[in-house]
Amino acid sequence: MFDLVVDPSLQDFILEMKSKKAIVSVVCHGTIAFANIKKGNSYLIENRSVTGYCNEEETMFGKTASEFLFLLEDKLIARGARFQKGEAMLPYMIAEANFITGQNPYSTTLVAEEIIKSLRKEPVVRKKHKDELSMKLVKKAAQGEMGLAKAELKKERNNYDLELISVYGYYQAMFAERM
Repeated sequence: MFDLVVDPSLQDFILEMKSKKAIVSVVCHGTIAFANIKKGNSYLIENRSVTGYCNEEETMFGKTASEFLFLLEDKLIARGARFQKGEAMLPYMIAEANFITGQNPYSTTLVAEEIIKSLRKEPVVRKKHKDELSMKLVKKAAQGEMGLAKAELKKERNNYDLELISVYGYYQAMFAERM
């Protein structure tokens, strides 16, 4: 939020990669690297669908607006981006052309797998980490599949990080009235 947004070397690198039609991907606050990049008279992200750490996540889990010069979501929207977001701190990713953006740290594996698919490869079958499985389970519950989530948790309890799930619930409850 303080350095990527103004780094001319990074901006030049991203423009070079875009000109080569290479994949450009970022996760979380990294999306701010696009905010000041111009191609001609318009911003690189103008009319482009992107995601990143949203204002709601910043309020719930991060810094306050007073600690930053701006919030990522607001800055990208001001630059003409079509900023999209999923539920706070749940996996969410957008792929548009050669740009792949992830909303928050729990979106990292989605972005990595999308990069592999963009290279016309299939991601290897792997054992998913507990935090990844836990947040996907929370996402199912948040999308109305509570019965399925409960059954899965009961059946495969050891595959999940119960503390992480509990903390997520705590934050949702804490901010329920404010949001």
